[in-house]
Amino acid sequence: LKLPNNEGFNFRVGRRELGFTIIPLRSGHLIQIEDQTSIQKQIQQSKLASIGRMASAISHEIRNPLSAINHAAQLLDPGPDSAEEAELIKIIRTHSRRIDEIVESVLTRSRPGKAERRKIDLKPWLKVFLETFKETVSPGDVQLSIAGGDGEVLFDNTQLEQIVTNLCQNSIKYAKPESGKLKIRFFIGAVWDGTVYLDITDNGQGIDAADVDQLFEPFHTSDSKSTGLGLFLVREFCNYNGAEIDYLRGAHRHGFRITFSQPVDENNEQDQSDALSMPEANTRNETIKEPDIRAAGNAGEEVEVRPA
Repeated sequence: LKLPNNEGFNFRVGRRELGFTIIPLRSGHLIQIEDQTSIQKQIQQSKLASIGRMASAISHEIRNPLSAINHAAQLLDPGPDSAEEAELIKIIRTHSRRIDEIVESVLTRSRPGKAERRKIDLKPWLKVFLETFKETVSPGDVQLSIAGGDGEVLFDNTQLEQIVTNLCQNSIKYAKPESGKLKIRFFIGAVWDGTVYLDITDNGQGIDAADVDQLFEPFHTSDSKSTGLGLFLVREFCNYNGAEIDYLRGAHRHGFRITFSQPVDENNEQDQSDALSMPEANTRNETIKEPDIRAAGNAGEEVEVRPA
């Protein structure tokens, strides 16, 4: 048995992270397997605390100009001259509110708390989301589509919106002209036990293999203008809601799969929310397979939402 530089490696079994080390002996080898879950959790908490301190220091720098923007929108609100102006004011106020929610969400990552999980029907939720999101992209830049079955999940609405927004923005940001027109596809599926998942994939170049292992690490980025917090917060929000996120690699499509913790049970929905705890992080790299939608209802028609 040989490992590069006689080093060990970590692997996951369910939600536990185990460390695997081979120690050479005179008469053979000693294989040591240690539960690294608590150690990794402490490391993760330390990272969150650091981000919390940073967020606290800069939050007022964001919220001060944001308050001025909101105030200006309120002054314009009583009497817009046209329906078009009224719609623009609505967009200003909607996205100002979202910025404030994002700042608050980042701040709460370093504080104990609970996700405000509520039942979400993914397909209609995605349709509403995409109608809003398409206003933020240039016409003709991207084609957005929804496919798959129906799926109800328990998730914090604001956190789910931030997750999906971040993944879509990353697809657009890193799209390359040689890949042709960018196509972002949302697929709702479920496995045999009814566990619902959401695939968000695109036809771009995908992520370099060298970056996959550090994909969800804070401040890791290949873009000098990026903070490197986007995917880190995406994973944290998934963990906070009892979900997992994996990177998917396919021959023609790449992206992410969000696997929700369990199907919605009307009888214990509130109990699940109250008992929520933060599970350990997941950084698996999976190959895209044909989705199994047997437990997610009928396949449904693909719905395209194009930028206006």
